[in-house]
Amino acid sequence: MNSSFLYHAWGLYIHKYTHEEYKGNTIILHVEAKDREKECPKYGYRHLVKNGFRIRDFIGLPIGGKEVVIRMKVQRYKCKNKDCDYDRQEKIPLATGSCGYTHRFAKYVVDLLRGMTLKDTANLLGVSWDTVKEIHTHHLENHYAPPSLEGVESIGIDEFAVRKGHVYKTIVVDLKSGRIIYVGDGKGADALDGFWKRIGRKGIDIKYVATELSAAFISSVYENCQNAVHVFDHFHVVKF
Repeated sequence: MNSSFLYHAWGLYIHKYTHEEYKGNTIILHVEAKDREKECPKYGYRHLVKNGFRIRDFIGLPIGGKEVVIRMKVQRYKCKNKDCDYDRQEKIPLATGSCGYTHRFAKYVVDLLRGMTLKDTANLLGVSWDTVKEIHTHHLENHYAPPSLEGVESIGIDEFAVRKGHVYKTIVVDLKSGRIIYVGDGKGADALDGFWKRIGRKGIDIKYVATELSAAFISSVYENCQNAVHVFDHFHVVKF
């Protein structure tokens, strides 16, 4: 397979193609490094030897309606110099850490999510909902900083259900600007722990808190924001 095509399609520029497999709707491309490492990256000793390898699979960009898996032989190297303890696997520039997908696949997922749901994207690409969610979460964490708490004095706290009511989230809203400034997992008092820690670190003085009649929210506000005026929203008071 042409090395230029490998680079432009999947970002493989230091690896070479050895052979391919076809299983159902999946193309499996077998690749390995073009050149072996010769110098110890740590001290520059020329005593580097191969020390085993492992096979790793990465989800690559689909082609022609086929799913693509890049099956890579990842070589491990060890420095034989007695003064060096270098013993690591070669670098994998097309993916990060233990991720089972390439950078280009992750970018494609993010592009699709601009107009599709997580479920639809997962179904289209033949991957799990969790994989798409993981990619989306990493993208948001890398591109969007935590919202500023500067000037926040009045907040509203509420819960909502996601995924057909099986998972709950707790949100904190700046009542002046309408911005969501925190999202916590669950609907218990501990869902707000991260928010109160940020408030404490930043030295923010919350003056007003609006919540529903949740025992968890009431106890959390009382414990962490005793000087604030605690207001129960009209809807829940009337309902009660």
